[in-house]
Amino acid sequence: MMGRRSEMATPDNSDEESGDAFTDGDFEDSGDETVVENNKSHIPVNDTINEEVKNGQYVEENTPKVNGHNSQMTPLEGPVLTDVRRDSYAEQTPSIVGILGDQHNHAEQRLAARRAARAEAREIRMRELERQQREQEDHADKAFDMYTESVGRRTGSRLAALSPAGVHSPRRSSEDSADDGFNVKDLRHELKEVEEKFRKAMILNAQLDNDKAALGYQLELLKDRIEELGEEYAQLQREHKEKCSTHERLKREHASVERELEAARAAIRARDAAAADAGFAFVEAAAPPAPPRAAPADPPPDPAAPAPLLALVSHAAHQLLDDVGEGTLDVRLQKLVSSKQALESEVRKLKIQLNEERAARQNGVANHHDQEYEDELETLRKSVSEARGRAARAEAEAALQAGGAARLAAQLARLRARQDQHDQLEDQLNQERRRLQRETREALNRVEELETENSHLTKRLDKLKNAKSALLKDL
Repeated sequence: MMGRRSEMATPDNSDEESGDAFTDGDFEDSGDETVVENNKSHIPVNDTINEEVKNGQYVEENTPKVNGHNSQMTPLEGPVLTDVRRDSYAEQTPSIVGILGDQHNHAEQRLAARRAARAEAREIRMRELERQQREQEDHADKAFDMYTESVGRRTGSRLAALSPAGVHSPRRSSEDSADDGFNVKDLRHELKEVEEKFRKAMILNAQLDNDKAALGYQLELLKDRIEELGEEYAQLQREHKEKCSTHERLKREHASVERELEAARAAIRARDAAAADAGFAFVEAAAPPAPPRAAPADPPPDPAAPAPLLALVSHAAHQLLDDVGEGTLDVRLQKLVSSKQALESEVRKLKIQLNEERAARQNGVANHHDQEYEDELETLRKSVSEARGRAARAEAEAALQAGGAARLAAQLARLRARQDQHDQLEDQLNQERRRLQRETREALNRVEELETENSHLTKRLDKLKNAKSALLKDL
């Protein structure tokens, strides 16, 4: 650029100087900038501005050739500023990206990303340096052409001044010198504007680098979160498969238990039919135990709980027990025993009366009701003997069938208990399956949200890169 030479970062610099974004020390007018000003304030009006160019001779020391002309990379007019970065200040003052060092220390995987960012920044700065080099060469060519034209005009003005007609025109030479002074002021003003724009562009570039680093850190966090959600989703899928396999196994067990229960019911029906064909019937032998009052509502059945006992009796005994009344076999037998005892007591009374009648008959005091008493007594004896026989048969049948009925009832109770347990387990598995499906849907929704947010952040980062590149192109 014209009027200023700044030492910028090159690929020869270290990563600490060139890899990170520009620091504030590159832009502030502080003691870190070594300013060398060579300003020729006392220049004659008709003398050349650049003292290195006199009488058509050019200083060719360290001057590159551009388009066939010798042009010096430093400006022709104005102060010459040299920015020197001090290593001590660079060590004391952290860079803008270094401010986020505390956030990046705990993530070693960010090192590769930072190196890539540094390489990209170096590449961008190299392109920027090449562009600035081309601009400097173009400005040098323009300045050389302008300087050549100004020298030609001054030479012509001097010749005109030395001519007889020019002796009488001092006013025109003063106007030419004033035009040269205005051109220098315009160039200095434009130089200051360009420097200010360059400083603002570098500050904006540093801010964009800072935003890029922050967005990259957030992007890495989102990627880690997506990986964690993916692992959780895989774990949920494995658990869901295990639950499904357990559910299928329990369903098979449930089906087998149902088949066993149906077989047991068929066996019970066949038993009842066989007993009915043989002239027997099953009656309840004992009352089931009463549940405790403090028991919770709908407690699970206990397989070890005693089942109600059944007794196998004949149809006659069953009819007799039905005539006695409702209740268990023990209650009915107790009623029969009590009725038997009552009949026996009545028989004893009748025997006493019979003995008294016989004694009275032997004494000659016969009663005309003797034959009736004899008939009644015989009838009572027959009924008592029949009742005793029925009671004995009922007790024997109850004793014979109590064991088989108890076993069948216990097996039925166990089957019912297993059926209830399997039903409860199936309900629990269905609830667990629904919960896992709901969690799976939530995890999928979260993964989709994170992917959408990741895409938005990626687009935003691309926009920032495009804006940065466009800004650098504009500069």
